[in-house]
Amino acid sequence: MKKIIVFALITFTSVSYIYAQAQVGNTAEPNPAIQEEFKNAPAGYVFHEGDTIALDRNCAQYLTGEKPSTWVFDVPHLIARVGSKRFPNGIMVAGIISWAGPEYLMIKSQPVAEPAPVAVVEPEPEPVVEPEPVVVVEPEPVVVVEPEPQPVVEPEPEPVVESEPEPLAQAFDRFTIGVRGGAASLMQDLGEFGKGKIGFDALLDLQYAHYWLTKRENYVGVLTGASVGYARNSLSGKCVTEYDAPTVDGTLHYAISSDMESLTMGQVQVEVPLFFTLITKGGFFLNVGPKVMLPVYSHFKQTLNKVDITASLPKEGATMVNELITGRLVNDQKDLSGKWKNADVHIMLAAELGYEFALKSGNSFGIGVYGGYSVWNNYKNKAEIPSFIDIVPPTETSDAVVTATPVSDVHMNKLGYFDVGIKLAYHFNFKK
Repeated sequence: MKKIIVFALITFTSVSYIYAQAQVGNTAEPNPAIQEEFKNAPAGYVFHEGDTIALDRNCAQYLTGEKPSTWVFDVPHLIARVGSKRFPNGIMVAGIISWAGPEYLMIKSQPVAEPAPVAVVEPEPEPVVEPEPVVVVEPEPVVVVEPEPQPVVEPEPEPVVESEPEPLAQAFDRFTIGVRGGAASLMQDLGEFGKGKIGFDALLDLQYAHYWLTKRENYVGVLTGASVGYARNSLSGKCVTEYDAPTVDGTLHYAISSDMESLTMGQVQVEVPLFFTLITKGGFFLNVGPKVMLPVYSHFKQTLNKVDITASLPKEGATMVNELITGRLVNDQKDLSGKWKNADVHIMLAAELGYEFALKSGNSFGIGVYGGYSVWNNYKNKAEIPSFIDIVPPTETSDAVVTATPVSDVHMNKLGYFDVGIKLAYHFNFKK
């Protein structure tokens, strides 16, 4: 008991001295006693607050980045805190007030206490008890009754039912919503005054079709419906006209020239098709046949540029250019717009060709191309004005009167229509 008390006093005195030295500091001289007393912590060792440790000389910097001073090595220190939010595995060393990594800490080795001698107590000998004689009883014989064999009944195989493919519908109806757009032209013929340019059209299709199944598993039917859309194209041309006009002062010779800077012509139209339609087993479709195209509203916008009106009296040798008395076009007359007389009806031959994608809902989506050409229309133009700039010669009391006329009214000899483009359609299929 006295030895234990003496050992505790020595240990307490040493710890107090080490703690005091850790708080005051020490020199950087290696201390063999510290090197012998402190060893690297074993793998997996968990440090706790209050543990006595020493800093390994291999520690080049703290976790905060500072370089340790030489005095901190070979000096006992106490652990002030273990882990923080910033350094979860760090060790706060008291006296240094710095965070160090656990891999650079040496822990004080603990003396190994010798185990106390264990007193060996020899057991007292147990009294020997003579065993009683064992009476052997022979078991009665067991009669084994073998069960009668049961007949083996083999299960009958279940019949294999082969799933038959769903039969194709003998007929079905379809409602289609589609859009299409592409190149188009009204195919105006202006004769020597100009020519038309390719424009565009865009339409919404609402169609209904009825189909029958053929022996080759294709579907054929008839298709009708209505399409509403807009078509437009432009023209370019030039007017160079000469003619004589009698006046009270003699015969005036007129020379008229003008560039048609632009002429745009468009129409809102309705189309009613009556097509033969085919859907092949592979998903391709073809719609072909006639359709009626009805222009419901037609408009134009015309702009004239570089207009010159030259009037001359050959006998007197007088020449006048853009004079009010002999003829001059004002600015308001250079820009014209409004309605124009189109054909009332067009008969067209048209076709649509493409591919359909079957959807899980039973409907389908189609993509393809279309084209149409007007083979007949009732357009008539009886105008016989030599120029789209008309002049009433001057009189004794009035100047010349100049009017600008739309080219579509005076020089369009005939009219047609064609279009070609891409079509997208969604089909609602109603099978019977």
